[in-house]
Amino acid sequence: WLSFMSAGFGLMEMDYRASTALMTQLESSGWKWVVHFLFRTCEMGLRLVAICVWLVMLRPQPQFWVAELAIFLDYCYVVSVLFAFGGREKYPEANLLIGVPMVFANLAQFVDKPGFILAARGITKRVVVVRLL
Repeated sequence: WLSFMSAGFGLMEMDYRASTALMTQLESSGWKWVVHFLFRTCEMGLRLVAICVWLVMLRPQPQFWVAELAIFLDYCYVVSVLFAFGGREKYPEANLLIGVPMVFANLAQFVDKPGFILAARGITKRVVVVRLL
């Protein structure tokens, strides 16, 4: 549980720094901190549990490599969306690193800083639509 909580706090801190509107909301009430922490922890935790259960269920199958390939393709898709819609990064290789946590949580969901809003919305829209399929 400590790992889930640590990841939840990390995601919440990133959201706090990337969103002026969320920062204002969180500073207005202590309960909003708790709710946002639970949201981010559950988002990451449920995605991780879903992937693990899927891998465990497919483990006895001879085509187990398909499950691993699907997770790798999800990572590749997220990284390609980051390269395409992430804007001009000083270090484009950072997208490869950012892609890892984006497999488990949508880091661009709460971004509202000027200059990043359109890119974040484009990334979020594309990642959420594919994951809903």
